[in-house]
Amino acid sequence: MKVDVAVIGGGPAGCSAALALRAQGLAVAVVAAVKRAEKPTETAAPLLRKLLHSIGADSAISDCEPCFGICSRWGRSSFGLRPSIVNPLGPARFVDRGVFDFRLRELARGAGAMWINARARQVVFGSPHAAVLTSGETVHARWLVLANGSPSWAARVTRQKMRTYDFLAAFWTHLPTTTQARLLFLESVDSGWWYLCPDHERGTVACFVTGAAQARRLHPGKISNWIVLFRATEISQHMASDASALRVHVAPAAVADLPRQYGSQWIAAGDAAARLDPLSSSGTAAAIGSGIDAAQAVGEMFAGDPEALERYARRRQSLFIEFTRQRTQQYILGGSAHAGDFWPGRIMNPSLPA
Repeated sequence: MKVDVAVIGGGPAGCSAALALRAQGLAVAVVAAVKRAEKPTETAAPLLRKLLHSIGADSAISDCEPCFGICSRWGRSSFGLRPSIVNPLGPARFVDRGVFDFRLRELARGAGAMWINARARQVVFGSPHAAVLTSGETVHARWLVLANGSPSWAARVTRQKMRTYDFLAAFWTHLPTTTQARLLFLESVDSGWWYLCPDHERGTVACFVTGAAQARRLHPGKISNWIVLFRATEISQHMASDASALRVHVAPAAVADLPRQYGSQWIAAGDAAARLDPLSSSGTAAAIGSGIDAAQAVGEMFAGDPEALERYARRRQSLFIEFTRQRTQQYILGGSAHAGDFWPGRIMNPSLPA
């Protein structure tokens, strides 16, 4: 199969890139094996609606429940409420990734993107086409968008070394009971921080984010330990009844990026280009924005603009540097009320390469 662009990855970044490329009239193939892995419900910034509208994916917002505000005890002695009605962009959204990703895949197919339900095993760069080798069909493309959510995979394919600035782990579970308010609850504790949010008609998601050293000491992946830690928080009191976890899922939450965001015949987008701390609630929206931005850069490059890819790289690097700056400030604030080694360990080096 020969196409203009092969997108490797079928998550929000890959699907948004495919939709934006199809809107430019380019022939697109998405190479992605549909994954069944459980993912926690996420909170996406209000910008999500505008991003989806820009690629004709407005219907995907219907799968996302409005978040009516953030109730936070972050570096302070009591909770404070920031209601969504004061945000001119409207409410944030609770994103059930299973439902949301399925809707984006269907929209990408409906827009004419060809879908190869297989894992990309190898990438071979060559003139005039790069080849994506799968367990079945080989896809030949003028250009590749690397958007499979893995900076380590993208680094290997493009012969780089991924830069990891911090490593966190998220320990989360579905709770069968519901919260009394449709809010995002956020609480800092000595060993990390917690969030609690509705789980798309299935109860509630509760998640504990901590560092590697703290995880080794506390063993929050063990159900009994996770329950003890959760019941020690104030947000646990917002549950309609006493809640117990049946299974604890573990997900890495590293802050990392690629030194180079593009090269000959490829461009990286979404988590494959840069992974962000979940504290920002910007994972889904940032992935979609990155996919759209990458698709625009590829289209401009095809149209004869030799600087388009470099502009893309500068924009993404500037956003990442600003993210790390604001993240550091938030962790300084969050740690002001806590002892222990978790909070000082989150202070990142401000001199990231531009």
